[in-house]
Amino acid sequence: MLDIVVRYCAMHPKVRKIRQAIGALNGLQNYFHYIADELGIDEGRWTLGRDELSWRDAFQRCSDYSSKRRSVVYVIEAPFDDNWFSHEEEHISVITTSDWEEHYAPPALASYLCYQIAQASLCFEAELTEDMELRLVHETTNGCMFDMCEYKKDIRIGMSAGVICPSCKATLRMYGTGEEVLDAVRRILRYVRQDAVGMRELVRWNAAFVVMRFTEFDENAHAYEYGIQPALKDVGLACVRADENPPHGTILDSVCKGIRSSRFVIVKVDEQNLNVFFELGYALGLDKDVLLISEQSLIGHLPTDLNNWTCLTYTKGDYKGLRNAIVNFFKDKYRIA
Repeated sequence: MLDIVVRYCAMHPKVRKIRQAIGALNGLQNYFHYIADELGIDEGRWTLGRDELSWRDAFQRCSDYSSKRRSVVYVIEAPFDDNWFSHEEEHISVITTSDWEEHYAPPALASYLCYQIAQASLCFEAELTEDMELRLVHETTNGCMFDMCEYKKDIRIGMSAGVICPSCKATLRMYGTGEEVLDAVRRILRYVRQDAVGMRELVRWNAAFVVMRFTEFDENAHAYEYGIQPALKDVGLACVRADENPPHGTILDSVCKGIRSSRFVIVKVDEQNLNVFFELGYALGLDKDVLLISEQSLIGHLPTDLNNWTCLTYTKGDYKGLRNAIVNFFKDKYRIA
């Protein structure tokens, strides 16, 4: 994992959109951890206004404020004098919001920031200087994140495509970029793409949708009530299930909407239930973060397709153990705001 500090002046006119972007970035993936850091007025005054900045001047100011042991993204309002959207060097990236909403939106400013911060994150991870990054750049716009976009509105083509081209991926791998990193950026780019084409689903980054056979007063019900539900609360996740709120349409509509609008999906798979397997397949198709749970004595009865999946197991009746196992899973794998 890589911690990245996102710094911005508390008086930036688009501060709400910056915070929205940071929340989305952390909710979309689990490799990069973005930490919001508001600059005071005196420290952040240079980031505001319409006066143009040179990249070297901006870099010097950022270097004065930043530790070289951390990767830092600055979001500024002031434009660059070379008319670029952003610059990266060593451990620092500076992204301007200048003129975005007036001349380039849609897509929305928050999506633009996600796009630019994702690119900066790749450069930090691969330890690219700006000169090294420029070797990746395409002078002709082809929809890759690393297009030059000399005509600045071409950036919307890249955001609508939401991809890194095969050539750039190969180069990044040669620089040592791992698949986990590329997958994290892929998730961010998919979000940007959906927003750019007007198809983004509103997702609750701190919600987990529970898929299981819901019953009363049996092992399944007790596992949910004393294990799954309190564990999710322990790690700060909202626990969502389709039967708790009466659906406006069919129960299937409610289930599908719940899966789409939640970051996490918890699936209890130890019973041969076609509805559960359908909902699991739907969640996987949407690339959700899925946790499978099974009672230990029943795991051998799972379908062959699930045998190779990592599945959290518990002993029948040991709901405290189930609760602790779920808590440990999320604490070990995720940083949930």
